[in-house]
Amino acid sequence: ELDTTIEEETVEAKLSNDRIASYVSDEDPDFVPGDASAESADEDSEGEEAIVEVVEEVDAVKDVVEEVKEVVEDYVEEVVEEVEDLVEKVADTIEDVVEKVAETIEDAVEKIADEVEDKIDVEEAGEADEELD
Repeated sequence: ELDTTIEEETVEAKLSNDRIASYVSDEDPDFVPGDASAESADEDSEGEEAIVEVVEEVDAVKDVVEEVKEVVEDYVEEVVEEVEDLVEKVADTIEDVVEKVAETIEDAVEKIADEVEDKIDVEEAGEADEELD
């Protein structure tokens, strides 16, 4: 003889009022089980609507976050370009200053060298005059 108690319990569990009452049909979301009230169905619909609203708000927030991200990325790109331009200008200015300082030093060295040569020439000329005397 077969023992069908487990099978019967499983079928009974599947057909219990609680299980049937919690069933939600994809095709008919307003389905009201026989022992449920119309009021509880309205509450379920309101809950579903609230969930839909929350999901829509989350999607809207995601869209806003994406827009903010794009604006920030654009702004960062602009700032990076401006900083690069400024660095290039500073480098050019430093290069110009270094060149001017180098030229000034060269001019000063030439002037000092000319003055030293002139003094040497004057001293040699003075010595030559003394020898002639």
